[in-house]
Amino acid sequence: MSFFELIKFLSLILISASISATLLVVFYKWKLDELYQVRRPSWMPAEVCDFCLGFWFSWPLVVYQICQTSDFSYLAVPFGAASIAKTLYNLARSKNR
Repeated sequence: MSFFELIKFLSLILISASISATLLVVFYKWKLDELYQVRRPSWMPAEVCDFCLGFWFSWPLVVYQICQTSDFSYLAVPFGAASIAKTLYNLARSKNR
């Protein structure tokens, strides 16, 4: 992997994490977590996991990138983006308290 490919990969992680953190803030601001807890199927967990949501919110950008480049190494992006998104979300939440 060349230097420029590494920079492209890391920038996709940061962009995906930023979008995921924004979606997490919107998710909780619109109280969709409470709606999930009321309307969830019985086989799904009762609590909403910030890390898991950050992981799943980053997938559309990854799928788009894979379709554009046919490079399956981008499948690793959600793992890095989820932890960064959770940290950004917790920072945003602590500022609003």
